[in-house]
Amino acid sequence: MQRGSMLPLMAGLLALVLTISLGVSALASLTLERHRLQALAETIALRSAESFDPASLRLQSGKVFTPLTESTIRDVARETLRSTSHLHDELVLSVSTTTDGQSAEITLQSTWRPPVLTEFVPASLPVRASARAQAIIH
Repeated sequence: MQRGSMLPLMAGLLALVLTISLGVSALASLTLERHRLQALAETIALRSAESFDPASLRLQSGKVFTPLTESTIRDVARETLRSTSHLHDELVLSVSTTTDGQSAEITLQSTWRPPVLTEFVPASLPVRASARAQAIIH
């Protein structure tokens, strides 16, 4: 019968469990950051798509046309970001445009940092989210 052979085994198991739990918490944190950034991009795109002047609505081919401009989309996006910038690290509005004059396209970029810095997880990762929204009027 050998004595003391369980102690190194338990120490190794504890180190493995600790490493796995730190990795899982970092992955959960990254997933939450990605979802929050996506929700913010969708919110900004929707607010931007609905920021048209009602007096500028036009009827074309039996459909109501809502003209959007890139400057309006950019202004609404910046206004919204000012009120939510404290929720994300290094939040940047990468793209705020309209390709067809009716829909707003938004791309946001942020930097994710793990809750606990370890050797197995990068110190930071860029996170990007894009959204497109269109106002529909019947």
